[in-house]
Amino acid sequence: MSRTRSHSSTLSASSLEDLQHFVLEGASWTFYEQLLREIGNRPIRVTYDDGWLEIISPAPERQVASRIFCTLVSEIALATDTPMSMLGSITFRWKMKRKGLEPDESFYV
Repeated sequence: MSRTRSHSSTLSASSLEDLQHFVLEGASWTFYEQLLREIGNRPIRVTYDDGWLEIISPAPERQVASRIFCTLVSEIALATDTPMSMLGSITFRWKMKRKGLEPDESFYV
């Protein structure tokens, strides 16, 4: 996860409209879980790493790259006769480790 810092106090309302990546420091696990409930099934990715919370709104370019990557993984699995399942976007949470992530795509190989 990127550990860049965003300073919300310096952002104007117009710059927030174009924001697709935001990082919060010092977020609790409870806040992370509540945020996931509030977001629901919207196309927003949230990653949590021991108090660091990263929120990403996928851009069209990111979706194109994701599809290319899926095709590549599928073709490699087919060429090597490797069983594989495409799981798509799924939320992984490890409360004891204070980690959570939502990849654009995931695979079971």
